[in-house]
Amino acid sequence: MNETLQSIDVLVSLLEDQFIPKLVVSAVIILTLALIRWIILRAIYTYFQEVRIRYNWRKWTTHIGFLLSAVLIISVWFKEFSSVLTFLGLLSAGIAIALREPVVNFFGWIFLLWRKPFNVGDRIKIGDDIGDVIDIRIFQFSMMEVGAWVNSDQYSGRIVDVPNGRVFTMPQYNYSKQFPLLWNELSFRTTFESDIESVKSIIKIALDLPEIQNSKDDIAKLNDVIENFITYNISADTAIFFKVVENGYQFTFRYLCKFNGRRKTEQIIWESIIKSVNENPNVRFAYPTQRFVSGIDNKIQGQDSYNIV
Repeated sequence: MNETLQSIDVLVSLLEDQFIPKLVVSAVIILTLALIRWIILRAIYTYFQEVRIRYNWRKWTTHIGFLLSAVLIISVWFKEFSSVLTFLGLLSAGIAIALREPVVNFFGWIFLLWRKPFNVGDRIKIGDDIGDVIDIRIFQFSMMEVGAWVNSDQYSGRIVDVPNGRVFTMPQYNYSKQFPLLWNELSFRTTFESDIESVKSIIKIALDLPEIQNSKDDIAKLNDVIENFITYNISADTAIFFKVVENGYQFTFRYLCKFNGRRKTEQIIWESIIKSVNENPNVRFAYPTQRFVSGIDNKIQGQDSYNIV
């Protein structure tokens, strides 16, 4: 009985001398770091309205707070901190062998934070997946899917979770990293009887619409890319080309637009072109036709017959 009481006294003394103080110190560390994080985020949310800045600060303060808490708490509970580090080193080596994929994904996360091939809000393509990056976590990043069964550059409604390790094995196409503009290209055909200059004028009118013009800031970003990288034949000006094909003239034109605005600008341009062509007697759209020729001199009799095949 006395031995049992003595054991209980030793246990209570141990708790009072070591466990409870360490527990209190650990709780103080966690609460202090949480308070510091709250103050920092409060200041960020007060002075910055941009969602991306708030998101980055929220993520960084969470990761840094977690690491600091782990290091400080380990140093409180283990006096021989160096031996703990040795143990953790051996443990991490065993984990790296047994859990290869999670480890690769973790280093992929480090790579994303360090090199920043893309950020939250960027539109990217990795493998066969296209979407807007909405979150970057330790083992995965998430995208709001674009395309799939939905035509053009619009959301399908699905969230795609991509392992971070794929950044080491697959190329990433970033639609908006340096500047949020893309070259879009459209084409259509006119008959041989159409006036070429009239067609060019119709295209220029469509491309000069205010809804198609890009902001000065976006053009300035394009100029920065031209100055800072080795690039060739880059211009923000629209371009119109034409060539002779089997059933008329094919006109092709390209212009700059927002990475998420191709469908909208295409509709505006086509509405303008169709309206102008219908009002211009010197321009006619070309499509598969049949032409009837008769007479000894192979002269064309009557009007051409244009039929959709």
